[in-house]
Amino acid sequence: VMIEAVENHMPETIVIDEIGTELEALAAGTIAQRGVQLVGTAHGMTIESIIKNPSLQSLVGGVE
Repeated sequence: VMIEAVENHMPETIVIDEIGTELEALAAGTIAQRGVQLVGTAHGMTIESIIKNPSLQSLVGGVE
């Protein structure tokens, strides 16, 4: 749905509440690569738990 919104409406910014699955993270990454500003939330007990979440690592830069 996120990618369809970008394709059909060409927004400058998209706000997404609770990116939680790998599919949502991939869609968000695709949107960002198309030049659309992305603002999103992700739920976690700590910032570390979000960074270490395998589904979200592509959006937050991963862990080294």
